Amino acid sequence: MAATHGKKAVVQLDNGAGSLTDITSYLSKSSLERMRETAETTVFGLENKTYVAGLKDATFSGEGNFDPALDAILDAALGTDSTKTLQFDPVGPGTGNIRYSVETLVTKYGFDPGSSDKVPCSFELQCTGVITRSVL
Repeated sequence: MAATHGKKAVVQLDNGAGSLTDITSYLSKSSLERMRETAETTVFGLENKTYVAGLKDATFSGEGNFDPALDAILDAALGTDSTKTLQFDPVGPGTGNIRYSVETLVTKYGFDPGSSDKVPCSFELQCTGVITRSVL
């Protein structure tokens, strides 16, 4: 696949009614970070550390422009124990492109208005369970 521009990314998150809602137009930056824990297994006599693979983890973060519609989604999600579905198309929708879907919990949401600039917002989601990777 040839390189593609980040402007094509699409981010959807459940709204208060549980329906996937496109929040792409509010965002200027998004990031899906996937990690895997390791457990050290080094024993006496070895010169190098050894490890075994552990549990997978992931977080998603977004930054963009404050908007009352986005605020309603994120504020409601922060105030509930229920997970919200995240659907992320990092290079946009289209045949052959990749889509990630996962249940999430909103763990951080804020905005930081300045006197001479737009009102930015940012949020973080903790992914819970399996991340589904599909090819469109």
